[in-house]
Amino acid sequence: MAAAYSLEPEPDRPTLPERFVRAATAEEAVEQLAADLFVHIQNCVRAFGDCHLAMSSGASIERVCHVLMLDPQFRPLPWKRVRIWAAVDTIGSWPTSGMLDDLLVAHADVPAAQCHTPRDAVSAEAYGETLREQLGWRERGHDRIDAVVLDVEAMGLIESLGRRHGSARTAPLACEATSGSGPGPGAGPGAGAESGARSFVAINPAVVRAARLVSVSAFGGDAREAVGRERVREEADGLTMLGGSLRWYVDAASWPSESPS
Repeated sequence: MAAAYSLEPEPDRPTLPERFVRAATAEEAVEQLAADLFVHIQNCVRAFGDCHLAMSSGASIERVCHVLMLDPQFRPLPWKRVRIWAAVDTIGSWPTSGMLDDLLVAHADVPAAQCHTPRDAVSAEAYGETLREQLGWRERGHDRIDAVVLDVEAMGLIESLGRRHGSARTAPLACEATSGSGPGPGAGPGAGAESGARSFVAINPAVVRAARLVSVSAFGGDAREAVGRERVREEADGLTMLGGSLRWYVDAASWPSESPS
């Protein structure tokens, strides 16, 4: 993978509204996220022959997977041409690794050899090297993840990792870190700090920033605070994309009622 992430012109992408995709209900937001991802995956497969898709775990991400697998309009999705990665995973319980195996490998026709998880890697560094090797088959300038799908907790962890440790493009493509006091990825938005600090493996924030599309599912009242911060944040405080698109999918419950100051 090119260390400088030089970016080539994009394949066709779905026409997306700026930054926030608002829906009345979580179900509608899930369907919109799935529809946009469906178009994006197909475009990448046509352009490159495959699609690299990184996902976190969480209830909202599982709902997106179920819609993509079960909705008749998404049946043409070329799962056998998709290479799956765990964007963030908690060491020990491995919720993302388990979800990807149980849903996408077992039920979506993704070949087991195309599902890469840190649970099956010797170390975070080895996981990052596998990512580098697989992206290396792409032409230079196109050697980056095509889509990243995160829930609010995973997005917060990746942003925090970038602020604490930087996002140098020469760093390993995956790294191990510890969440300060939160429940860790996959624990759900209602989990409190009493869950304790947890170690996790995450794809380097620089790799996420270089992705063609990052989609964040932010549904329900528990996501309202994170959505509010995203509405008013300065670019330097959050995830700044390098040529790709960042989209937050929100419902009425997660959209703050007050106007941002």
